[in-house]
Amino acid sequence: MATKQVTIVVEGSDQPERKVDLIPETTVGEALVKAGLDPDELHMLSLDSTRLLANDEDLYAMTDPGDKLSVSAPMDAGTATLLVLGITVAAGVLFIRVWVKMQDTIEPHLRSWESWIVARLPRTRRVSRPSSRRPKFVQKVLRRVPVPMSSSPVSLDRWLRRNGWRVNTDACHGRFRTGFGTFPGKVVPRDGNYEVYLRNPPSWMLSGRFSECVISKGRGWYWIHQHRHLGDLVATIRGTEVFLMQKYAEHRRCA
Repeated sequence: MATKQVTIVVEGSDQPERKVDLIPETTVGEALVKAGLDPDELHMLSLDSTRLLANDEDLYAMTDPGDKLSVSAPMDAGTATLLVLGITVAAGVLFIRVWVKMQDTIEPHLRSWESWIVARLPRTRRVSRPSSRRPKFVQKVLRRVPVPMSSSPVSLDRWLRRNGWRVNTDACHGRFRTGFGTFPGKVVPRDGNYEVYLRNPPSWMLSGRFSECVISKGRGWYWIHQHRHLGDLVATIRGTEVFLMQKYAEHRRCA
């Protein structure tokens, strides 16, 4: 019986690559189980990363020995309840009031302590250091979030360039790629996580069951409300692509 050995990689994760031996008629779900992964939580992408593979598809027939297959977790989207929103706003207002009151009381003491400490610091000569050539946004990414595929920042830069994403001062712009088209958008870092925006999304995402997950921000930009943040730049991009493919499949079934 001829066997094929393939490699399964979990995108946006520091998990090691998994070698799996396939026998004839081995399905996608069976291969994920052999690799120690949950087929209900993770989704395998085709070799060209253009579509999701169903768990009952024959993985043995569509692969060659040595092929590398990507597995990604979807980005869940949902809506926040008014109760949680109200509690968050109330807590924020209370915190601001307490902070302002504390500032009025403590600030004079802090200033006196600061003057006392600065006066006793040893005087040192300032040494100019060359600024990093990497954009500020990439530096912010590398400080806040671990690089997914390697500890080297070069790996993140190379992945972004290879997949058509460009880094600006405040966001990462590119196209989310799926098997039924590409969608322009951007990923913005916010409070240790990432917010996803789409530029002029398709009409089927703005009506029906998907409309409450996609919120207009003006000038053709729409924010995707995430119920679960993946906390990683590459995982957010790949998870958004999986999310779009899932929602398109649901749209085709309902049409």
